[in-house]
Amino acid sequence: MRTYKLTIAYDGTNYQGWQRQSDTDRTIQGILEETLENCIGYQVQIDGSGRTDAGVHASGQTASVVLPGKVDTALFTEKMNGCLPPDIRILDVELVKNGFHARKSAVGKVYEYRIDTGIKQDVFTRKYSGHFPGEPDLARILRGIRIKKITDLSDVRFTRS
Repeated sequence: MRTYKLTIAYDGTNYQGWQRQSDTDRTIQGILEETLENCIGYQVQIDGSGRTDAGVHASGQTASVVLPGKVDTALFTEKMNGCLPPDIRILDVELVKNGFHARKSAVGKVYEYRIDTGIKQDVFTRKYSGHFPGEPDLARILRGIRIKKITDLSDVRFTRS
């Protein structure tokens, strides 16, 4: 058995989240599994590092899949990417030690929230940011983070573009 670690990017606008669901075929996991199964001819399970809600995007989500033998990584980066919808991409793949599991082996996650504070929302980033015109109340935002019991604020960054 061989375990592969995949790094995936997707625009989740048209999907019902990461996790496969019985009532829809519009999930990232379901589409990845179906595409890989069509490429190799047998059923697989692709495990994600976490679930995302409907409409959520990812720029580097980790997933893992166990296959019965070694395969050329081009199976993922070329063949699968050629069959996937244009809003889902496998960015990287690596053969990893057996026992690696995208969720159970994860050591952390990074969430990024973008807020457009312009009078009118930017036409190029509107799908990937919230629009709240005006100056943000940073103290209030930090209080909200603490209310949600997020104690490690070392990675909280406020930047202007």
